[in-house]
Amino acid sequence: MLEDVAPTGQETRPVLLRTRGLGKSFGTSVAVKAVDLEVTEGTFVTLLGPSGCGKTTILRMVAGFETISRGSIELDGRDLGALPPERRPVNTVFQSYALFPHMTVHDNVAFSLSIRRQPKSDIERRVRQALEAVEMGGFAKRYPGELSGGQQQRVAIARAIISEPRLLLLDEPLSALDRKMREHMQVELKDLQRRLGITFIYVTHDQEEAFALSDLIVVMSNGEIVQQGRPDVIYSRPANGFVADFIGGAAIIHGTVTTVAEGRATLDGPLGAIEAPCAADLKPAVAAILTLRLDSVVIGEEAASAAERRKGVVRHCIYQGGRSLVEIDVGGVTLRGWSDRPVPVGGETTVGILTERAWITHG
Repeated sequence: MLEDVAPTGQETRPVLLRTRGLGKSFGTSVAVKAVDLEVTEGTFVTLLGPSGCGKTTILRMVAGFETISRGSIELDGRDLGALPPERRPVNTVFQSYALFPHMTVHDNVAFSLSIRRQPKSDIERRVRQALEAVEMGGFAKRYPGELSGGQQQRVAIARAIISEPRLLLLDEPLSALDRKMREHMQVELKDLQRRLGITFIYVTHDQEEAFALSDLIVVMSNGEIVQQGRPDVIYSRPANGFVADFIGGAAIIHGTVTTVAEGRATLDGPLGAIEAPCAADLKPAVAAILTLRLDSVVIGEEAASAAERRKGVVRHCIYQGGRSLVEIDVGGVTLRGWSDRPVPVGGETTVGILTERAWITHG
């Protein structure tokens, strides 16, 4: 696995949550395999991966909704294993929001304090503060059915933060919203996390969402962490073929490493020999992949300055507002890049590979 890279500015913060060898089995099926994870205080961490990879199971074990099969979870150095959910300084925002439809916004947010019989004056003050934090101060008397999806999500967050948790868990809370509202709420969520200073652990399968929100991304597959690091590292330096393919937008070229020197390797594959930056533990004569993202491929006249150039046939040109996404067949390999001008489908063009933006790693 590629070495972990801490989010900028987080290196000196204390570790809030630590899991050691965390695992979960359901009968003979292993959902989570020996996960070691550290989350520093005040960060926005996203567990990213396809359905069934174990990310939600980890969230549920941290919250106390699932028992631990093996390993441990510590929060502020305290073992959470024996604590029931209601005694953990952790709250969860669910995909469905789970608001009580018969209660007003005020009463939904106040619920956890009310059942603990907190003084009424304290409840009123904290409800007001929580609603103002999510910019819902004027909606206290409304019912959930009178709110939009985005507004309901804000109320769910207000209800979760009113008890001042050390850690807030969010299980795909934006999945029910339309694209425009999702993008709006992504900005609001990140802003809210920064203002509150609460540590967020967010679960999603949406790569764009993870990149928009996160200080640290933890990529999971088959119950294991396959890479974790800053979004820019995950994007430009995928640890293996799974990460490169899952993050999307990349052409993955299989081949054999012929040379490795000073952080660079040469991969011999269907595009010929191409030299590019590489993973630190690559060795000659091993199978590997060359990852070419959209920003490492240039087309037509722009290809003249590229270190590597190939001829290809344009198979698709998809207009996406101001520029086009172009797919080119280069000797049986499909490369994808952006073009600021129309490119005739079926015509031949030159494709340039910006090798400094490429990456060679394990397959």
